[in-house]
Amino acid sequence: MVIRISDRSVKWTDAEVLSLLVRPALLPDDMAGLAGLFQLCFESDEHWPIGEHKYLALLRGDDTESVAKLVEHDGELVGFSQLVPSAEGVWALELATHPLRRSLGVLDVLVEQAIRDAAIRGANSIRIWVYQAGVASHLHQFGFVQERELRQLRIGLPLATYRQDPSDVEIRPFEVGGDEGAWLMLNNRAFLDHPENGSWTREVLEDRISQPWFDAAGFLVAWSGQQMIGFCWTKMHEDATGEIYVIAVDPAMSGRGLGRYLVESGLRYLFETRDCLTGLLYVDAGNERALDLYVAMGFWVDHIDRSFVVETGIRAAERP
Repeated sequence: MVIRISDRSVKWTDAEVLSLLVRPALLPDDMAGLAGLFQLCFESDEHWPIGEHKYLALLRGDDTESVAKLVEHDGELVGFSQLVPSAEGVWALELATHPLRRSLGVLDVLVEQAIRDAAIRGANSIRIWVYQAGVASHLHQFGFVQERELRQLRIGLPLATYRQDPSDVEIRPFEVGGDEGAWLMLNNRAFLDHPENGSWTREVLEDRISQPWFDAAGFLVAWSGQQMIGFCWTKMHEDATGEIYVIAVDPAMSGRGLGRYLVESGLRYLFETRDCLTGLLYVDAGNERALDLYVAMGFWVDHIDRSFVVETGIRAAERP
């Protein structure tokens, strides 16, 4: 079945609206078209339009709880949206729009439909991460307000100096088949209040380990005796750029300089073993302590991603 979306809150011509077809379900044979759409977005925006874990779930076909919509224009796939529910009632929305078809109002159609879908299903609010310039103005039309700011920092490699290895800490590569339990306990403790990193399961970890980019030698874990106290997980990109994918220190070990040592260890590995000339990482703008550390090390801000939220359903109806 195909649903035609009418114009209720934004201005585009009737001809444009009637040419946009929204399909309420994602079919298995749509994956090739989606992969092409995501690649076009990446080439245009220099950023993948949806998060890694959601994209992997799409590829596996095991994301049965999400609400996915496709938009077509004259038979061409021009838009995609995915609403992902959560127990807390804050649903995640991710969007991809064809870079050459954005003037057709595809973004507005998808956002309008997502708000309706979320409200019907009892969601309290919707969160969306914005990677494209100009999207925020569209979201404001629907009541979205900015919530968080995530900064991508970069640094040239090699570093000028490296700190001495701490005598009471052993740094070694992650052991697949042996370190999973200890890592999950440490990660979820370190990111207890983090909306993305604080709820990893063994299935999520094993899924990342199965990815082609996974490199156990670049997944550095720090031990004090029999206790894992920190880690620096690196990821190689195709453009000879290396990412500190996830990094954390046991909260009980903070203030000892272990975080900086782990960052330096990861960057050294990326330069000496993977020939990277640039390192990158992401940090929340509210994490002032981490930001101060990275600035002191010589990182600079490459770009900023922002999250926006809007209330739906009963909570939205109660707004003055």
